[in-house]
Amino acid sequence: ATVRYESDRGMKYYINRAGGFDIRANRKRTYVVYANGEVNRTKSFLGIRSYPSVAPGAEVIVPTKGPRVPIRPGEFVGIATALATLVLVITQINP
Repeated sequence: ATVRYESDRGMKYYINRAGGFDIRANRKRTYVVYANGEVNRTKSFLGIRSYPSVAPGAEVIVPTKGPRVPIRPGEFVGIATALATLVLVITQINP
């Protein structure tokens, strides 16, 4: 969506004006493409996100997460077997 630029507003303001984050939005990978072609991404430290500033003519990009693929029964059996084998090996090493 296109949102009119307002000075002293952060990136979250523009995302909310455009409809907000979707359920499948990848918030950690959100970035801004400025009019001169420069790119600035969202940074995170100890779970606190720092969103980049928005300038006139900038484009805010919010990528989506990939589709979730459920685990199949065969894969579950393989993982359970591997874990059981690992536990058995560990118990045999430490008598």
